[in-house]
Amino acid sequence: MEETSCDRKEVMQDLVGDVRSYWVNEGPFGRIRARNKDTITEQKIKPYLKKHLPKRLHYANSRRIEDVNVLVEPKWLFERWGCLQDRGYPGSLTFCSGGNHGYDNDAASMHAMFLSYGPKFQNGTEIEPFSNVELYNLMCDLLQISPSDNNGTHGSMNHVLRTPYYTPAPPTERSAPGQCQLVSLDPEDELGCVCAVGNEINRRLNLTEEQSKHLLFGRPRQLQPGHSYCLLHQEAFVSGYSSEHLVPVWSSYTISRPLTSDPLPPVIPDCLRADVRLPASESPRCDQAVGNLTPAFLYPPNLNSSADQQFDALLMSNVVPMFPAFKKIWTYLHNNLLLKYASLYNGINVVSGPAFDFNYDGQWDESEQIQESVPGTNVSVPTHFFLVLSSCRNSSEPVTSCGGELQTVSFLLPHRAENSESCRNSEDESTWVEDLVWFHQSRVRDVEWITGLDFFQDSGRPIAELLRLKTRPTAAIHRKA
Repeated sequence: MEETSCDRKEVMQDLVGDVRSYWVNEGPFGRIRARNKDTITEQKIKPYLKKHLPKRLHYANSRRIEDVNVLVEPKWLFERWGCLQDRGYPGSLTFCSGGNHGYDNDAASMHAMFLSYGPKFQNGTEIEPFSNVELYNLMCDLLQISPSDNNGTHGSMNHVLRTPYYTPAPPTERSAPGQCQLVSLDPEDELGCVCAVGNEINRRLNLTEEQSKHLLFGRPRQLQPGHSYCLLHQEAFVSGYSSEHLVPVWSSYTISRPLTSDPLPPVIPDCLRADVRLPASESPRCDQAVGNLTPAFLYPPNLNSSADQQFDALLMSNVVPMFPAFKKIWTYLHNNLLLKYASLYNGINVVSGPAFDFNYDGQWDESEQIQESVPGTNVSVPTHFFLVLSSCRNSSEPVTSCGGELQTVSFLLPHRAENSESCRNSEDESTWVEDLVWFHQSRVRDVEWITGLDFFQDSGRPIAELLRLKTRPTAAIHRKA
């Protein structure tokens, strides 16, 4: 028994306001539950910790930004306290009528118009939308001066000038890939893995770069210095494997327009193998404890048309650590949505992989900044997973033979232990996953910043065209039904 007093009480109403929607068990051990668990609140706001805000907002890493931020639907406002007529309080927000700005950048009402006139500009030219961070470099080019460091991409606005002042060049690769060669069909260590298939299947892993067809627009260049990784070629995909993080840093593959709209079949169960091209010390193990994480495939093995091709992907070199809640999103995205987009866009090339941004500044983390690993291992746990989907802008051309301009849509999906960001996460994935994925749409440039990769260097397209592609704002890329 413990002494109590009515002078020592914490009042829930003082902390959260109106408590009429809750059942509350009071006393020395409080319990709270909703009166109606089936009620879906039609609120017009969505609160975020600043580290969880979508990367496309470029708004997180600053001591001047509060820890909690609230995104508000257009036409609505967020208020600290409402009107209390019985007390004569009008509400804390007194300027309400008229107009306001500061909503999500993707809202059409937040877009401005750019008009230019002068001897250095193209005449009578209508251009695609662009981000306002590109204007500083453009103004410097008009004045023929060198810009200071900024968040724009110099050269992305060359198409508005008659004679561009600046000639962009691709960045220089800082870490070239090493070699991971097949020297034996038998693994030096089974890594605790089990698969009812003989080692002869490993002969399929002895592919050369020339035999692989899935780097349609070139190998992603690694701009992080001193990064140790190698290329792994399979019949249906190519991946870059990091011996530093013990995960694949990217996978590239192509999905042609499917003949049916059926989702992918299940993955072959109870089969995971050591990759004989990797030393055992540079691979995760099947028998290691993973805590609250689960192994997942970066490239979907069930995308393959044959059992042999599935076995090519049932390798530890294709495994990334995932929270089970996020794996639901990842699985639905690959089993359903990628096939849908391949049908809509006449085939897509996919580059996907993990990203590490523990200080949430939108830039790739140094090794010492990575704060989470699989317990008892050196396997790094990503903060995000990215996808870059490329197709032909002229959808009558399949992506595999696209001779014209490319179009892209990319995503930076936060890797979180729960899916509470979507209020419908307890329902079937078909009702909420696609909306969540598109809410975390990003520019290709954002993916490059957070991963340290550079895309499309071997695409054969002019660099200025590629910069426009990479910096195209998310508001200019519309989701097809």
